[in-house]
Amino acid sequence: MAATSIAFSHLGEAGEQRKPSSVGAHILLVDSVAASNDVSAAILKAAWHKVTTCSSMFEALSYLQKGTPVDVVVIDCPANSDGFDALVSIKRAARDARVIVLSHASTTRAIARTIRLGAHDCLSKPISPTELQHAIRECLEPELHPAAECIEQEVQLHNDTAFVFASKKMWEIRAQCSLIARVDLPVLILGESGTGKEVLAQFIHKTSQRANRTFLKVNCAAVPAELLESELFGYEQGAFTGAHRSKPGKFELCNHGTILLDEIGEMPAEIQAKLLQVLQDGTFARLGGRTGIKVDVRVIAATNIDIRSAITQKKFREDLYYRLNGFNITLPPLRERREEIPILFRYFMRKFQANITAILYLRQMS
Repeated sequence: MAATSIAFSHLGEAGEQRKPSSVGAHILLVDSVAASNDVSAAILKAAWHKVTTCSSMFEALSYLQKGTPVDVVVIDCPANSDGFDALVSIKRAARDARVIVLSHASTTRAIARTIRLGAHDCLSKPISPTELQHAIRECLEPELHPAAECIEQEVQLHNDTAFVFASKKMWEIRAQCSLIARVDLPVLILGESGTGKEVLAQFIHKTSQRANRTFLKVNCAAVPAELLESELFGYEQGAFTGAHRSKPGKFELCNHGTILLDEIGEMPAEIQAKLLQVLQDGTFARLGGRTGIKVDVRVIAATNIDIRSAITQKKFREDLYYRLNGFNITLPPLRERREEIPILFRYFMRKFQANITAILYLRQMS
C-alpha cells in the first residue's frame, strides 16, 4: 500500500471552510492498524497539518528515502516490540525530523533509552487527542518562528526562580527534561559552574509526579566532609560529641520528594559507598544508628568536573556513577548560546527591579 497524503480543512459553525492563519507541518504517521492512523490523522486536522500515513516501517522508510521533507514522525510500537531499531532507522532517514514514539511499554529503562536514541517524546497508549496535540505542538514550537528569532520561554519554579531559555539547544534540553521527569530515574546534570544546573533540577522536579513534595539541595563541596554524612543521613543521640538528641537527615526530610546533590564529584569516598546503598535499595542507617530506614527519594546529581577523569583517578566510584547516570544532561555554557544573553539580562533586570521596589515600599511603611 502506498503512503497516503491527507490534507484537512477546518470548518466553521455554518460548515464553511476557513483558511488557516499559517501552513501546518508535514507529519508522518506510522501504524500497522489503519483505523489508528485515521484517528490520529483526524486529531491533527484542526491544526491544518499535512498528514502522510504509512502502514509499516518498510513503507515509511521507502517514503522518507524519496527526500520529501517531514517535520514530525509519529511511530506506533506494538506491545511485543521495543521500537528501538525502528527509531534508529527513522532518525537516520530523516535527521531533521522530530520523532514521537507511541508504545504500550512504559518502563523507565525503555523511556530513557528512547530519549537517548533521539525521540522527542514517548507516549503510552492509549493516548488522548489532547496528549497527541500537545506532543506535536511541543515538537513544532521552535519551528513556528523565523529562524533568526529567539523563542523565549519562562517557567516559574520554586523560591522565586524561573527557568528561562530561548536557544534551540535549550529547547531540546527542556523537551528531554519534560520527558525524563515522568519516570523515577536518577538524573546526572553536567556542565560548567553557572550554567543553571540547580534551576534545571528544580524544573525536573516541578514537572514530575513529585512536584507537590519536598525539593532539597545539598552542596557536597560546601559541607565539611566530617559533617556531610550526618547532613545527608542524620544521626542518633550520642553518635558524637554534641549530639544531644536525634536528628533526621536530608534524605528522611525529603522522603517522596527530590534531592539535588550538587557538586557530587566532591563527595568523600566513604559517603559515596553509603549513597550507593540508598540508590540500590532505598535504605540507610543514621550515624550511630543500628536500625535501617527506608525512603523513596528521587536523586538528581550535578557536577562541573570531568566525572570520567575522576573515576580514572579513583576519586569517584564507577559503580556509583552508573547508578546516578540513569539519564545524563550536559548544559552548554552561555558562550555557546549567546542569543540568550539579552533575554536573561531583561529577566534579571525585571527581577532586581521588583526586589528594589519591594525594599523601598517596606522602608516607606516602617
